[in-house]
Order: sequence, then C-alpha cells, then structure tokens
Amino acid sequence: MEDTEKNFTILIVDDDPAIRHVCLSILKKQYSNIFAFENGVEALDFIEKNSVDILLIDLKMPGMSGHELIERVTQLNKEIVIIVITAYASIENAIEAMQKGASDFLAKPFTPDELRFAIKKASDKRELILQRARALQEKREMEENYLSFVSHQLKSPLSAAQQLLYLLEGENYKIDGEALDIVERAINRISEANRLVNEWLVVSRLEKSGFVGDFTDTDIVPLILQEIEKHREGIIRNKLEVITEIPQSYIMKTDQSSMSMLLSNLISNAIKYNKNGGKVIIRLRGDEKHTILEIEDTGIGIKKEYIPRLFSKFFRVRDEKTKNIEGTGLGLVIVKKIIDEHRGDIRVESEPDKGTKFIISFPRTI
Repeated sequence: MEDTEKNFTILIVDDDPAIRHVCLSILKKQYSNIFAFENGVEALDFIEKNSVDILLIDLKMPGMSGHELIERVTQLNKEIVIIVITAYASIENAIEAMQKGASDFLAKPFTPDELRFAIKKASDKRELILQRARALQEKREMEENYLSFVSHQLKSPLSAAQQLLYLLEGENYKIDGEALDIVERAINRISEANRLVNEWLVVSRLEKSGFVGDFTDTDIVPLILQEIEKHREGIIRNKLEVITEIPQSYIMKTDQSSMSMLLSNLISNAIKYNKNGGKVIIRLRGDEKHTILEIEDTGIGIKKEYIPRLFSKFFRVRDEKTKNIEGTGLGLVIVKKIIDEHRGDIRVESEPDKGTKFIISFPRTI
C-alpha cells in the first residue's frame, strides 16, 4: 500500500503560511503529490478540475470557511477523505465537521508524528474507498457484459419466431377468429421483446464506447420534421395536433444519427403518453452559448416523486394510465446518455393530467 500512498494527491488548505509550510515539510518526504492553498475558493477550484484523495482543512479561514468548504466538497461526491486541522478544538466543532463529511480531527498544535498518523489513517480509508469503487465497477461490467451476451443470443430466435408467426398470419394458412387473435398478440409480444433487446444493446454500446460519432455542423430542423413524419401514424391514430415553434433552419454541432434517436424517443413518448385529441409542442431556439430544445405534451403527466427516476434503466411508471402502453424503460436512458455526450443538460417539468415537458440545453461549442 506504500506505493499507492505516495501517489495519493493531498491538499492542505490553511490561511496560516506557517502551517502550510510545516505540513508540506513533514509530508513531502513520503508523499509526492501535495498542494497547499491559503483559501477555500482556490482549493475548491482545484478539486473541481483534478482528482484529490485527502484534504486537510482549517476550519477558521477568512472568506469561505472550512465548514463551507467541507459542504461544497461533499456535494461534488468525490469521496475525498477530509481531515480537519484547527486550533479551535472543541467537541462542538469536531461533531459539526464530522456531520458535514470530515472523517478525522487534528488539533493545533500537532506533532509531526500526529500528522503522519492522521494521513496514514486517511490513506488507508481512501484505499478502501478506491477498492470498493473498483469492485463495484467490475461487478457492473460483468453484469452489462452478461446482459449484452444474452441480448445478442436472443435476437436470432426472437426474429425467427416472429417470422414464423407472420407466415401463420398470412393468407396461405387461413387462420381466423380466436387463433388469429392469439397469433397477433404473440407477434406484438415478440416485437416488444425485440425492441427491449435492441434498446439494451444500444445502451450497452453507449456505456462501453459512446454512441455519438463525429460532431459536425448539422441542420437539425430537417431531423425534427423527419421524426414527426415517421410518427405520423401514431399522431393520426391519437388525433393529436403537432405544433412546431422552430426556425426554418438551425445549425448546431451534433451527430445526425444520435440526434435522430434522441428526437425519436422524445417524440414517441409525447405521442404514447398523450391524451386522445391532445397536443405535441416542439420548440427550438438558441443564443450564442446554448441551444434549447423543448418537447412538450398535454398528456397524462408524471407524479413528482417519479421524475428523478425517469432516466434509470428499466424504470417505467406503472399505474392504471400506463399499464397498456408499450415500453422498455430504456428510451430515456438512451436520451440522457446522448445528451451527456453532447455535454448538455435535461430537465423535466410535469403534472399529472396536465402533461410533460422535456427541456434540453446543448452548448453551442463542444
């Protein structure tokens, strides 16, 4: 573990230059990546841009206090091991710091051995955190590889079964009545299974190597119009009105294939989860920094508690209103991953029985 410890990145944040100098002098013999900052703002900027393992923070500093820095660091969710160093060694300060995310408390003045011991404990804890993260990542990869393997193995027999059912449905076999109804239901179920397999394979591809290809200047207005036309049958069936508030042309940096997939999933949802005779509204606008795409429906809406889970794999809202609506629970996962690769952001606004709006923001420069 000694070599790992030497590679750990340690930050010292204290407004007292003597403390920074002492800590650097004591630790630099054993650790190679040590940085010192005199205030929390500079330290936080460094943490946001770099990997950090251990953080020594003085609680009482001008500007951003140690307590505030601890809160900001824990919000970043980087699992950095935090040691509080302070002359104000009261039990209240220690408890408050621990509650906010610190793991140890070192009172000034401290001896070199006390500092080294605190860092050793922090190093051991950090190594356990990293080991746990590696184990979880390996577990996820094994599960995803297994699911991808199973998905590939399922594609051929599902397609073969579907083709046989199409033959039975055809004129040569003259099936009618209840038997024909059973065949049609079987075809629909296999189509749903095929859709699940195909979408899962897309998700696996996204997670392993990404989906978005080369970003090029692309007019996305034709892509929007093409996806509306592809879903024309559902629009007519549900007697929907499609309203487009889009310019005649709009160029943005994107990959045409992934953008079409994103639009297809969101427009499909706006149709499926709409009310008969409802509206689908598509808006597109932008400025020098952002492109904003909104896809809104006047449908059944989503309860507030479900919204944070919408982009989780296989999650679907299941209630009386959605039980007969086909879906795999992977469409929005694909949407989110495409947006992430564009370095964009997505928000959801929804109320039950009033509709849902997806608001996507893309940076103009990627």
